[in-house]
Amino acid sequence: MVVKYPCSVCEKSVRTDSEAIQCDNCNLWVHRKCNNISLSEYEELMDAGNTEEWFCIMCINSSLPFSQCDNNNFYCGINGVTTDINLDNMSFSMSQKDKQLSKHISKLIIENTDPDNTNNNFCKYYDINKFTNSNFISDSSFSVLHLNIASLTCHIEELKILLQLTNYSFDIIAISETKIERNQEISDLTSDISISNYQLIHSPTDTTKGGTLLYISHKHSFKRRTDLEISQAKDVESTFAEIISQKGKNIIIGCIYKHHTINQSEFGEMFLPILETLNKENKPTIISGDFNIDLLKINNDNQTNAYFDLLTDNNFMPLITLPTRITARSKTLIDNILYNQFCPDIKCGNLTVSISDHTPQFAIIPLASKIYRANKHSCYKRDFKNINYPQLKNEVTQIDWSFTNPQFPNSITPETNVDDDVNLFLENVNSIIDKHAPLN
Repeated sequence: MVVKYPCSVCEKSVRTDSEAIQCDNCNLWVHRKCNNISLSEYEELMDAGNTEEWFCIMCINSSLPFSQCDNNNFYCGINGVTTDINLDNMSFSMSQKDKQLSKHISKLIIENTDPDNTNNNFCKYYDINKFTNSNFISDSSFSVLHLNIASLTCHIEELKILLQLTNYSFDIIAISETKIERNQEISDLTSDISISNYQLIHSPTDTTKGGTLLYISHKHSFKRRTDLEISQAKDVESTFAEIISQKGKNIIIGCIYKHHTINQSEFGEMFLPILETLNKENKPTIISGDFNIDLLKINNDNQTNAYFDLLTDNNFMPLITLPTRITARSKTLIDNILYNQFCPDIKCGNLTVSISDHTPQFAIIPLASKIYRANKHSCYKRDFKNINYPQLKNEVTQIDWSFTNPQFPNSITPETNVDDDVNLFLENVNSIIDKHAPLN
């Protein structure tokens, strides 16, 4: 008797007297062509003497690794690119104090660039979906992606996959810690590190760590700026170039890797002449890299504070204000993208993917936007017209300096040092003065 069943692949009707076969695992029927079985193979399977078990394509696929993955997840899985790190909700990895530090750094940046701007959250975490769904415009902006890759030859394929997943054409891809040593030729590396539609220049390292590289989009003409490059064996490597612009000023780009072997003060002495030169040239400049200086320590480490002042004194601002290296034991803000012409429409942040133990950072800078040059010497005045002196005095006298209270969460505690005491005093008093006599 001829019976009809739905095909397990196409779900159309299957006649048991047609070119179809029943799976010995799921007992469902499938068309010969739906299962990609050749006619000769089919005849062998139908031979009365054939006792070998046969499994349909659906049963075989369901038992294979990655069979249920989409292309993105498959590529990520086989190449080690983890794209499901949940850093959007930072409560599990950042304490309230850490969050306040990140906001404090953002506030310092805003205050040194555009005092009228209230957007203290210009830096965010982005997973791949959030980044692609943001639909960032590339035609009217200049974009940079930086990553401490912890060996370019080992992770070049993951980097290519990441670029494919973001579906965004970055103007510059800056790589720190390439681990390309001085005696190695690019052509002799164990992996092809070229990326389609990009040119590359690099600075090798004298150790097993370090090294910097810039991938520059083929749509840009450039000249290398070796005069700006900081190089000290086993301490610092850097790579700089100047993008030739047909309209407007040229753009200078750089990538720096600072080894742990050199402290912040020594690095600052090497970095200062470069910053001063760039400041005099007055060209848009973007410097990315792994500086191994944790900006989250800006409030309790004098060298970190001095480094931040070094940047701002020369009109440079860090665009990344959230931790870039998060482990089970620590979270540090050591990678960054520095820019000397801040504007309120910059989009920047960390991509929550794991190629190395650092997150990639990106900055997308609009070319046709109002620019704010960082200026620590701008003059402002207070409006005393409507000031209520008795009320102001009363609010100041109500500050409880002995413990932290909801109104002033940063009140002085016994653990703070003199610098902290002064800073918190000014913060609390100025907040009241700003209320009664605002700056304009």
